[in-house]
Order: sequence, then C-alpha cells, then structure tokens
Amino acid sequence: MCGADISFLDQLESFDTRFIENGEVIPLLDILKNNGVNWIRLRLWVDPAAHDNWCNLSKTVAMAKRAKDAGFSFLLDIHYSDWWADPSRQTMPAAWTDLS
Repeated sequence: MCGADISFLDQLESFDTRFIENGEVIPLLDILKNNGVNWIRLRLWVDPAAHDNWCNLSKTVAMAKRAKDAGFSFLLDIHYSDWWADPSRQTMPAAWTDLS
C-alpha cells in the first residue's frame, strides 16, 4: 500500500501546473499510478471560503471521483476547521462559534 495526498491538485491545475515524467507531460494521477501509488488522501475543511474554497465539499467530491475513476482507493481526512488543522492547531470553524 502506498498513498499520496492530492488535496491541492485542483489548485495546482488552476495555475496550469504541469507534471513531467521522463521528459513527458503526464497527468499527476497517471504518474502516481505508474509509480505504485494506490491510495489517494483528500482533506475536507468545514468552510474554507476565506481561503479560495480549496478543500471544500464540492471540490473534494470532484477530486474523489477523479481518483476513484482512475482506480485508486480513497481516504477522506476531515478537518473540523475552516483551514489547516493539526494536533498543535485546532481552530473551531467560524460557523460553530455560537454552538454549545
């Protein structure tokens, strides 16, 4: 089992980023598959509107479909945050501020 986090692939593609293997431009998912990756991880944030909506629900679902269509297994990493979350920084989503 070998995996890769491609949560920002759609953002990179929006900047017209190209991925090259052996001197040839190849889609990243093909490069990963060609090199033994069989699991794809995606992050999902609650409401990342302040950060250009990367890793929002619709973009994550679209990327998950691409990964599944390409034959990858899929891992969803839910961040209960509007942006980065890790053990040292867990910021409550703004929409949850007044919840008990």
